[in-house]
Amino acid sequence: MRTIIVTVFVILTYSFGYGQCNDGHLPQEPVLKASANKNKELYDSAIQAGNLKQAAIAIQWLLMNTPTAYAGLYDDATKLYAKLVAQEKDGRQKKIYADSLLICYDLQLKHCGSDHLVLSEKAIAYYHYKAKAHPDSALAYFNNAFKANGNNMVTASLLPYMETVKLNDAKFEKLSDAEIIKYYDRIMRIAEAKIRGAKKDPKTVDTLMRIKDDVDALLISMVVIDCNFVRKNLGPRFKQNPEDLAIARKILSFMWQGQCHDDPL
Repeated sequence: MRTIIVTVFVILTYSFGYGQCNDGHLPQEPVLKASANKNKELYDSAIQAGNLKQAAIAIQWLLMNTPTAYAGLYDDATKLYAKLVAQEKDGRQKKIYADSLLICYDLQLKHCGSDHLVLSEKAIAYYHYKAKAHPDSALAYFNNAFKANGNNMVTASLLPYMETVKLNDAKFEKLSDAEIIKYYDRIMRIAEAKIRGAKKDPKTVDTLMRIKDDVDALLISMVVIDCNFVRKNLGPRFKQNPEDLAIARKILSFMWQGQCHDDPL
């Protein structure tokens, strides 16, 4: 699988910065307020010194005791834990940091409201660290992100979404060809919508085209693309909407691969 330009690691390390509590609200109680300010100062100085583990202690206190004290708290927290996961060599500690990263997203959604981009971030993070063991949960997170985002799903989530479909198919063997096609079509339509919106940005278009190629490859690895498959799964959809050029191109491509040159479709 080719590496796409926007990698999962980059997304985790440099958070989108949305869905945060827009304004900080320090507690009124003097002792708690003083402790919050102290831990914020400890966090800032630890980050400047490059001491990520010390910074984690301070930010954990803030998350647990004053979860809405500072604007940008969750953006800082997700960046910090993503870096800690990436740098940690010990498998057990790496898992702890990954769990902490996911908890940050849960706290962000709880205290700052359900934000569509945060749901995408959480789905990507869960895929990156938990999907192999729990592909069904990973797929549920991507489905939730799709419900919230539609065609505005984060570009970096598209390939992991389809890879999660494959993980579920491989582990549970419950997905029918029609269900796989449903996910495939959903992801491809999002990519095509993004391409239409990025015509003046060649790099973005190139990235999306590579993603589409990789999603195609994943589909082919899950189902047998032959003449009967195309007639059964794609033919009816084209007949319902003959103006859909995207599905027409896909039918042509798959039937050419399957050597269905004389097929009426």
